Amino acid sequence: MMRFKIRLSESAMCMEESKRMLFLGVSGAGMAPLAMWCAQAGGQIFGYDDNCKESVSNFLRRSKVNLLPRLLVQSIVQYDTVVYSSALSSEHRLLVEARRLGIPCLRRGELLAAIAESKKLIAVVGSHGKTSTCALIAHAIQKLALGHNFILGGFFQDQRMPFQHSDSEWLLAEIDESDGTINDFNPEITILLNLDWDHCDYYKNLDSLKDTFAALIERTQGCTLIDAETRASLIDRLPVSAKLDVEGDKEKFQLVDCVLEPIPRHQSLGRAAFSNTEFNQSNRAFALALLKQFQKVLPEGVDLFEDFPGVDRRQKSLILDDQLTVIEDYAHHPREIAVLLRAIEALYPESALTLVFQPHRFSRTEALCTDFIQVLDRVENLFILPVYSAFESRKNKGDSSDLWQHFTESSAQALSLDGAGLQTLSAQVRERAALGHQVVLFLGAGSVNEFAHAFCSNYRFTDSSKAWLDYTQKKVSPQCLLKLDEALANKTTFKIGGAARQYAEPAELSDIFALIRSARFFNLDFFCLGRGSNLLVSDSGYAGLVLRLRNKAWQEIEILDDRHLWVSAGVRTKELCGFAAEQGFSGLEFLEGIPGSLGGALRMNAGAMGCWTFDIVERVLMVNASQEIVELARDAFTIEYRKVREIADGIALGAVLKLGSREGRTSVRNRMDSYSDVRKESQPIAPSAGCIFKNPNKDYAGRLIDELGLKNLSVGGAEVSEVHGNFIVNRGHSSASDVRTLIALIQERVKAETGIELEPEILYLGEDEDAFSENSQDASGMEESA
Repeated sequence: MMRFKIRLSESAMCMEESKRMLFLGVSGAGMAPLAMWCAQAGGQIFGYDDNCKESVSNFLRRSKVNLLPRLLVQSIVQYDTVVYSSALSSEHRLLVEARRLGIPCLRRGELLAAIAESKKLIAVVGSHGKTSTCALIAHAIQKLALGHNFILGGFFQDQRMPFQHSDSEWLLAEIDESDGTINDFNPEITILLNLDWDHCDYYKNLDSLKDTFAALIERTQGCTLIDAETRASLIDRLPVSAKLDVEGDKEKFQLVDCVLEPIPRHQSLGRAAFSNTEFNQSNRAFALALLKQFQKVLPEGVDLFEDFPGVDRRQKSLILDDQLTVIEDYAHHPREIAVLLRAIEALYPESALTLVFQPHRFSRTEALCTDFIQVLDRVENLFILPVYSAFESRKNKGDSSDLWQHFTESSAQALSLDGAGLQTLSAQVRERAALGHQVVLFLGAGSVNEFAHAFCSNYRFTDSSKAWLDYTQKKVSPQCLLKLDEALANKTTFKIGGAARQYAEPAELSDIFALIRSARFFNLDFFCLGRGSNLLVSDSGYAGLVLRLRNKAWQEIEILDDRHLWVSAGVRTKELCGFAAEQGFSGLEFLEGIPGSLGGALRMNAGAMGCWTFDIVERVLMVNASQEIVELARDAFTIEYRKVREIADGIALGAVLKLGSREGRTSVRNRMDSYSDVRKESQPIAPSAGCIFKNPNKDYAGRLIDELGLKNLSVGGAEVSEVHGNFIVNRGHSSASDVRTLIALIQERVKAETGIELEPEILYLGEDEDAFSENSQDASGMEESA
């Protein structure tokens, strides 16, 4: 039995209205349908995912799941139960905190088993085809109006919901064997599709997997549907009644014949014509056998699956034209790949095939390496991507190199999951155009589907910017603003500079991940722009992607308790200190003199009036250089003069800030006003980027410039401010070249007269940006987190 049990109502499962259940990793293919079903059942269901894909967000928004835009460690205490995906790292910050607090934490399978205790469960199990078979049956359940509950482990290719909640006593669900939670189920009916050794991290050999399936059959209360091959492999483990040399209990076991009449090509299962493949025929046979358990006589002359839309990421056609067919599929086991390759050869016997394969998990690649090599050896043109780790640690064995090193260079190549890899693949497909029609097949259960979609955009558009736009606009939320050649001068306090080749204003966290991914696929550096202070943009602009956290989603200020605020990265520092003043909190007054947003202030540890941003930081929520959401305490950062390296290498999303004492609105406002008066008297009002140079050790850049008589020195429209020597102002017609020339003149004069080398404080964005400092980020260097 399970470690935890969810309270059930008399005849149907429902969450207590007073209980709050949190789904971590809610956008997973198995998690989202389960969360939506639970929400429909009446529970208070909340969902959070560090990287919730927009396509899944749409489903969750349409259901009653409360999708959280962010979740801090300190907020986990609000939930009574946590349900987490098996794809979630055991070291995830939120899961670690939930366990520390003693909050019950259930794996997806454990919650599903608790739900199934009050239902008659139809369990779809096996090594291959669970999601497709479940979806076929669910499609027919709706078509026949049977009214059964179902919870899929994936999504239809159309927009129908992947679950159905009803008062029926029956529940159809895909049961995953990968993490051992299959042992918690006691089905009424079991559909055992097939059996191959897999999930090699959990099952050390085929025998242990056989034992698991045999035990499930023993626990099955009613009928088990099984085919001859699987029955033969389990013969020594099954009850006597399952053996064909004994009369047997016909009600307990049903042998399913998986050979059906070929389906006409126009009646294909899904959007590619793969209906007659081995697995699809088997899935269809099992689905029909199950349906006959409920409706002995199915409608004559009606193909229940004729209008089946297919399952997402299964034999999905992305491009179909006279020159090229592009197909993506979830196959990641040698047997699945073999079946699919045979289908491709039958459907496209005259076409040149290119296979792009992403191995899934180091443990599977190591254990089944010989089988993978044998299957892939039949492919003439093979590309192998890096292993999708799914949070497994890298091992000495099980890497992609263990596969491609067995092939000749002409037949197999290693391919990187980035822009370089995309260009290599695209170039070869173009070169092979002379061979006639081509099929490009993308296989894997990880992120290879995103790579496939980027390839398709690259194929459709020769202009890289348009290809980027075509790919990205399908991956971000409707509220995310995307533009090409967007002017940047009006987005900086200097009012200088050219345009960004690609520009985006993300509206939610998933947009940021989609944009970083797009930058990696299209060889773009990217830069996160705040309010544009402390920045000089090149006259030629920026040949990369500029992200700007301007959407209202990044403007949140929330009082967490009487000592702390949550502040999103897009909040203006002036607005932040004004908010604190209105609440009567002290400690943030110095921010009044800092132009820009909190994100920018965190990146450079901005300061004024003898105070620094990190003086008030408790924790920062950010995307790190490995493309992971992390919540780091102040002490975890490397704070340099005008630079916080970890934030410069990632993207700050917001911070928990420490509040001072509550002094009252008037007292705090008076202090802010005094700081404002000092600033107005000592800083110019003309457009500028703020201080140009870092202060040298035990001195001030402004004092050096002033003493050398460099105030009012100008180049073109750029001029050293008469008010403050460490400011360069734009007199209305300055170029970035003017500013850079003036900076060089000042540096030269100060070095010649004092021996001191002034170092620029402002960031330079555009060509030759290394002349100032490291500013933009290389997306190809950001590893993709599983």
